[in-house]
Amino acid sequence: MHSLDSFFKPRGIAVVGASADHAKPGNAILRRLVEMGFKGGIYPVNPREKEIMKLRCYSSVVDVDGVVDLVVLLLPAQRAVEAARDIAERAAQVGDAKAVICVSGGFKELGTEEGVERERKLTDTLKEAGVRLIGPNCLGIIDTYSRVTTNFDVGNYPAGGLSIITQSGALATSLLFWALRYRRIGLSKFISLGNMADVDIVEVLNYLGEDENTRVIALYLEGIENPRRLFQTAQQVTPRKPVVMLKAGKSELGSKAAKSHTGALTGPDILYTIACRQTGVIRAESLLDFYETLHALEKQPIPRGNRVFILTHIGGPGTLCLDEIGRTENLDMAVITEKAREEIRRMIAPTATFCRPEGYIDVTASHTEELHNKILKVLFNEENVDAVIQIMAPSRFLSERLMAENVVDAYENAGRKHGKTFLNVITYSDSASECKMILEEKGLPTFDTPEIAVKVLSTMVNYRLQVEKLKDRYNKLYPLNPSNKFTKFRERAEKAGRKHLLEPEAYELLRNIGIQVPKYTIIRNAGEAEGVGDVLDFPVVVKVVSPHVIHKTDVGGVVTGVSSVGEVVKAVEVISRNVAAKVSGVGIDGFLVQEMVRSRIELSVGAVRDEYFGPVVEFGLGGLFIEALRDVSFRLAPLTLEDALDMIRETKAYNLLTSRRLGIGIKVDKLAELIVGVGELIAGEEWIKEIDLNPVMPVEDGFVAVDGRVIIQ
Repeated sequence: MHSLDSFFKPRGIAVVGASADHAKPGNAILRRLVEMGFKGGIYPVNPREKEIMKLRCYSSVVDVDGVVDLVVLLLPAQRAVEAARDIAERAAQVGDAKAVICVSGGFKELGTEEGVERERKLTDTLKEAGVRLIGPNCLGIIDTYSRVTTNFDVGNYPAGGLSIITQSGALATSLLFWALRYRRIGLSKFISLGNMADVDIVEVLNYLGEDENTRVIALYLEGIENPRRLFQTAQQVTPRKPVVMLKAGKSELGSKAAKSHTGALTGPDILYTIACRQTGVIRAESLLDFYETLHALEKQPIPRGNRVFILTHIGGPGTLCLDEIGRTENLDMAVITEKAREEIRRMIAPTATFCRPEGYIDVTASHTEELHNKILKVLFNEENVDAVIQIMAPSRFLSERLMAENVVDAYENAGRKHGKTFLNVITYSDSASECKMILEEKGLPTFDTPEIAVKVLSTMVNYRLQVEKLKDRYNKLYPLNPSNKFTKFRERAEKAGRKHLLEPEAYELLRNIGIQVPKYTIIRNAGEAEGVGDVLDFPVVVKVVSPHVIHKTDVGGVVTGVSSVGEVVKAVEVISRNVAAKVSGVGIDGFLVQEMVRSRIELSVGAVRDEYFGPVVEFGLGGLFIEALRDVSFRLAPLTLEDALDMIRETKAYNLLTSRRLGIGIKVDKLAELIVGVGELIAGEEWIKEIDLNPVMPVEDGFVAVDGRVIIQ
């Protein structure tokens, strides 16, 4: 038995704070449980009442004489803490009461010491008794299959395949009410987690990943302390079922609001985006995008490919639909067989627009209910068609019911059999409510505009592509298993009182993991310049080596294009004067002299240990361009070679690297290997805070890190 089963499959539920007052949540929850038809025991707990809704009341949860697997707390915060002691006592004496949902607020979300302390007492009391807790400050759960609800707003709801995990009860409840009128969504489970003092998003996501009634998972997230752990679990779930995430706190203002709402930590938003990309999670861009994506995924299969056919009888919306498909990167118009063309030509009027362009039919106003049925059956039977978008408008000359029944018949007898994805756009949909209702009830999602339908279909296709990548490659991202093989570098730096590696040390570390660095030598002063020409080819670059200087260029600590021993001497003198003038009391250990690398392109590869996500790798154009353009891609580390190749392709640097006209035409596999190496280095060495290789330049046999900086935690 799973530790969360007591929440979703309870034999009995005690409602502590039950009320006879219809205006109070303690009464609403009892009514919702009755409406849902919950078959187990329902036990109101209220010492001032003898009976509520013909249900016997108890003065304490300890006194309940039936089996209680789940306890709902609806008391003010301090009284909820006191009631937790009774629950712990019952768990010890009777052996049940293993799950608690604390709906009450007044805890950590207040941001006060008192609120934090109340939450600690509540959690510790229950945890010591082996009792699991959802909340506090939440709306709890709904399970339409076991007929359980602790939500005072939502009672009996149509069952289906959507499960919702949310840090905002009100937002998720709004989704359910949005969907209810036209039966857009069937619900499996609803879980409002609130402050997540015990049960958290990660545990529930893992539970739903194994739940046979859950087809798609909705995740509304404001922030968690360890998002890497969340995406570790998501990576295991997404190949089996879609996870759609709406993340609040994108901006600084949003982050502050999210923190005050649930006490959540939001983390840097871009990292949530790249974590979704690496683990197959669908990230919704807006609330409507979130709603409509879930709407489609709960009812329709994932497209087997990206070939879409458009059927319409109204030209304007049809053209807008084509425009939107043209703007996507992953949808193609379907090309049907000659046999299918001949069948459809015999059906449609001469005035119809047919396969101009490919994958498009506008049957014009000469359409009939039966015509839609026949054309759809032909399209659904075509192997080259993966998805169909049908665009309709209300008509005074046709029957809404008959149209809907013909469309449903076509899908049931051909579309569903072949696993086709079928989306319907009904313009002025409120004027065709009967048609809309019939389609939705039969599992055919309807949308108000072509743009929404295309966006949703594109998202579904992209999900399939991402999941295929996860299946085809071994993703090394999780869990982190640091090796710390190179701690001698940290120890050496710490012994010298430094929080960074000197550049020669950084070069040595990079060579240990197979990253090329320029040929170089170290001289202590200008007097040792004479021997440079014996070991290096001119021209060279001269750099200061100092425990007090990290950003060498900022203090005039670099001279390039040095072409003789004499110029090396001058460079040493210039650098010494510059550094002395810019940094008081600086000590210079020596000068690094390296052969100059020339290239028409400079790149940047870096890594940082983020406070929330841990090791992260960065790639983009380097040199001056990194600050000017910020054309940068990110991934969580460690990463696969395919992840690194995706990073490169996302940037403008990719076009430069593969451009024959620029005379570069470099294979990027070697660059991807370098990026993977940097990711493995920061993931494997817990003492590294930051790595900065800028510039990285292409050479004949790969890429060379021309400058390297490693910062220690």
